[in-house]
Amino acid sequence: MTGFSWLLLGLYKVNWAVAYFYGDDGIVAMACIFGLMLALAIRRKDTPLIIFASGAASLGLAMDALLGSVNVFQFNYPPLPLFLILLWLSLALVLPVFKSLLGKNFSLCLMLFAPLSYYLASEANHFAFPQQLGVSLVVLGCCWFAFSKSCEKFLIHLKSDAV
Repeated sequence: MTGFSWLLLGLYKVNWAVAYFYGDDGIVAMACIFGLMLALAIRRKDTPLIIFASGAASLGLAMDALLGSVNVFQFNYPPLPLFLILLWLSLALVLPVFKSLLGKNFSLCLMLFAPLSYYLASEANHFAFPQQLGVSLVVLGCCWFAFSKSCEKFLIHLKSDAV
């Protein structure tokens, strides 16, 4: 992995922490961090990464909007809070780094740890699980597994310095 990859990963982790601790109160900081991540990718002329991230973020946002519409989780204001949109945009830029680090365990790790992230966000009162928590987490895990498998299909062909 390159220094660029580690920098993207670090910036994503900061954005995740801002989302967790501040939610919508942290959107200015999150937008700046995402802007920096995007500017770094543009400066490196990493068009494949930007194209992949656009598709992955769109798919992830659609997944969360759909899950919200069927009450797997419930936001204070539908369809999605702005901090979650910014987090998805940041995550999409760093997914190739996660794939590079996790290798064959990429889908399994996302299936297990992404629902944990949602659980932590619910504990921070950024949204609620109106259904039984266990059922919601299993549904999220299955959705994230499918999402990660979709991403893997494209990441195999991605020619980016972020991988």
